[in-house]
Amino acid sequence: MKYFLQLNPLYFSAVKDKTKTIEVRPSKEENDRYAQMKAGDEIIFTNSETKEELGVIITFVHHYKDIKTLLEKESVKNVVPNINSLEKAMEMYNAIEGYKERIEKFGIYAIGVETI
Repeated sequence: MKYFLQLNPLYFSAVKDKTKTIEVRPSKEENDRYAQMKAGDEIIFTNSETKEELGVIITFVHHYKDIKTLLEKESVKNVVPNINSLEKAMEMYNAIEGYKERIEKFGIYAIGVETI
C-alpha cells in the first residue's frame, strides 16, 4: 500500500538526512489510515513548502496511548532530532492544535521509516 503525507521542511530534511527515523501521527478516528499501515508499505512525503517528494518504506508501526510513552520507548532523538529533552518534545506535541485531544481520545502512532 502507498500513502501520501506532508511534512514541514525541518522534518522533511531530517527524514531525508536519515536523522529522523520515526514519524509520529495522532489518530483522527478509530481504525484510521495509520492503523492500516504496516511494515513494507510505502509513504511518499511531500515537503509542505517546496513540494519536493521523498519515498520511504515503513519498517514498523507502533501504537501508544500517550506521547510520553511513545517518546520514552522510541527515543526523542529518533522522533524529533532537533529537540534534546523529553519535556521539550512533549511540550512541542501538546502545543500543536488538536493533537492533545486526539491523542487522549485515539492514541498516537510511531511509524518507523527508511528512505528508499
